[in-house]
Amino acid sequence: MFVVGNGTLLDEMREMVRDKGYNIVFTGRVSDQELARLLRESWVNLHFSVTEGWGYSVIEACASGTPTVAFRVPGLVDVIQDGYNGYLVNNISEFPDRILDIIGNLDRFSRASREFAERFTLDETARKWSQMLRGDGVPE
Repeated sequence: MFVVGNGTLLDEMREMVRDKGYNIVFTGRVSDQELARLLRESWVNLHFSVTEGWGYSVIEACASGTPTVAFRVPGLVDVIQDGYNGYLVNNISEFPDRILDIIGNLDRFSRASREFAERFTLDETARKWSQMLRGDGVPE
């Protein structure tokens, strides 16, 4: 398992697994190229944030064909279609079953994840911005 990035709980996480014999690599911050490689080679992206403005990292994972399991919170409910490109959970105890379901159906979830990410094109983004700026309401 790779834990990518930095955060307020990173030191505590390292301490929790020290001397347990788990195969966990704490990478810290990585380059964009390294992140893309890790996402491509992963079976599942685990997203433990309980607050999120927009799930950009989930879209990155989807573009690599990697589904995500995350908490059902604003921002992530916009980028994970439960049971399609990953799962949304209400508590941490739901993670293991959802991870195993994805691994057991990896081809389906990987394909759906890539299909989901393909919706986020530059042309589609420009169309939505144009619609909002014209005052035509919030785009769907």
